[in-house]
This record gives sequence, C-alpha cells and structure tokens, in this order.
Amino acid sequence: MLLRRYHKKEEQSNEVAPDYDAMKVPELKEAAKEKGIEGYNDMLRDDLLKALKGDDNGDEKESNDDKEAAE
Repeated sequence: MLLRRYHKKEEQSNEVAPDYDAMKVPELKEAAKEKGIEGYNDMLRDDLLKALKGDDNGDEKESNDDKEAAE
C-alpha cells in the first residue's frame, strides 16, 4: 500500500523550471521581483536572463567571492 504523503512529495518534485528565454521583459522583471533580485527594474533583457538563470543554478556571487578569497 502506498501512502498519500509520498505521492504529494513526488508531484511537487516534478515542477518544471520556467522558460525565461520565452518570456518578455515585463515578465522577466516580475520573475526577478519575486526572486528578490535587486536592481531588476533597470536591467536589460540579457542582464535579467543572466540574473534569473544564475539564481536557479546557485548563487553566482558566492562562487565569484570564493575565487577572489582564494587568490
């Protein structure tokens, strides 16, 4: 017998990441606002895409700071 709790967790793990490349600038700005990205309102499309995708792949700022600290 399978538990219902197990199925709910499985359904949540199947969420698909948003396709930022298909979004328009106002949609990208809204997504950046929801993620708490600072300065999103003044960013161009490419900058918004980098910020949003970087946030999904882990915080890029941390990796850059780690590189600088190692030098």
